[in-house]
Amino acid sequence: MTNSPAYGEQLELLKKVKGFGGEAPLPGTGNASDRFARAAHYVGSLPEPQSQVQAIAGVLSVIRNAAQPFRVPEPGKPSASQTIWQTVADLAEKRYVFESTTRPNIVWVDLSDLDLSEGAPAGKLDLLGDTALEGGLAGSVSGRFEKSDPLTFIAMPS
Repeated sequence: MTNSPAYGEQLELLKKVKGFGGEAPLPGTGNASDRFARAAHYVGSLPEPQSQVQAIAGVLSVIRNAAQPFRVPEPGKPSASQTIWQTVADLAEKRYVFESTTRPNIVWVDLSDLDLSEGAPAGKLDLLGDTALEGGLAGSVSGRFEKSDPLTFIAMPS
């Protein structure tokens, strides 16, 4: 999924691409609709995974292909920005995978290793400090959460 246009419009644009009902070749620009078409094409080309690792690797390969690369801002497109992270949620295994575009490391959290019961203390994972991604944090980070105050959302003005 890319940021824009809305999902319904993405599906209509996809119908113009060969393999999805149209004749247009698979697009290669950084436009959101082109990135969506590439993701739709490549996710349909993934082999049946033989393991969770293969499944996650396959999905990450598609996400990376559809990511917006770092670039100089384009005139007339002030809201366009590069992809800064990718995530994969494995609902069957309750694993959440995070990859920062600026770091070579992948980290994941096994939700079954966390205390998510009612009244359990909130926790946070530092992705910026000395022991974080810059310092080589990689792999399972389920045991690295520290107690924290719950996140407070900013109220929207009425």
